[in-house]
Amino acid sequence: AQESHGQEARYSYCGRVFRMQSGSPGEFVQAGIESFGRNDLAAADSEIMGLALEGLRAFGIDEPVIQMGDMGLFSALLNALDLPAPVLRRLKRAFAKGQLSAGTLDQVLDDRGREDATLTGLSSALSGIDPVTARQLVEDLLKIAGISTVGGRSNAEIADRLLERAEQGQSVVPERTRALLSDYLSISGDPDTASSALHALMQREQIALEAAVSRFDERN
Repeated sequence: AQESHGQEARYSYCGRVFRMQSGSPGEFVQAGIESFGRNDLAAADSEIMGLALEGLRAFGIDEPVIQMGDMGLFSALLNALDLPAPVLRRLKRAFAKGQLSAGTLDQVLDDRGREDATLTGLSSALSGIDPVTARQLVEDLLKIAGISTVGGRSNAEIADRLLERAEQGQSVVPERTRALLSDYLSISGDPDTASSALHALMQREQIALEAAVSRFDERN
């Protein structure tokens, strides 16, 4: 069924999924519920969490370990910082893949790409070219050369890495910003503890995260 813009919609699913992840089975069963179009976001999140707990209890799991993430908080932090575009891409990609932590932050920030040495010469030629055009150019060149993967990376990932290298002169991250990101990524614990740490970080660093943290508190 086709949904119109702004219309509320709810979905649920349960079945086999296939995902290649290092150290994990490539096939497993996944269940999920999704809600779109509601304006009462905190209530919608709370309802979904309640349904998830109800589902776990149906399988006899009464004391589950729950790990919650909030992409809105991290996005708000990144928006409040003056970070170069290639750095933002690296951080968002690593965060989305669950590979970003205080321990891996320096590696992510300083990663200029480990693609084959024969490809590095492309980086300088890409400087100043429209990113969309440059990305398509790199992907086309790799296909023409018959290169499908380098070091386990897809052509799209290689293209992104080369574009980052072309911009690396603009990718220096000040030590204070690194320390701030590290402090944020070190926050953990129950929701109340995390909220207190977020408020303390906002006050100490004078960064505008009020809206995102308020949503976090309302959800809690």
